[in-house]
Amino acid sequence: MFEAGQSIAEIARLRTLARTTIEGHLAFHVGEGRLDITSVLAPEKLSVITDFFKRNPTATVAEAKASLGEKFSYGELKMVAWRLHPDDA
Repeated sequence: MFEAGQSIAEIARLRTLARTTIEGHLAFHVGEGRLDITSVLAPEKLSVITDFFKRNPTATVAEAKASLGEKFSYGELKMVAWRLHPDDA
């Protein structure tokens, strides 16, 4: 659905799932290399999150969330974490 052009919010509404669930599914596909992260995440967000994980290579998604705050969703953080460390997905 996402690759067909529907937004995360639209998919969540149509499938009656939480936005975070859809983001989690997309994060899995990013980690597997089946979905380009730049099609999901804005370059500015990608840069900030990537920088965090590079400076903190052992940080968990929860630690990233605590540090980066409400500007980023858990799903967005997972996408970058799994992209950088697909074996942890």
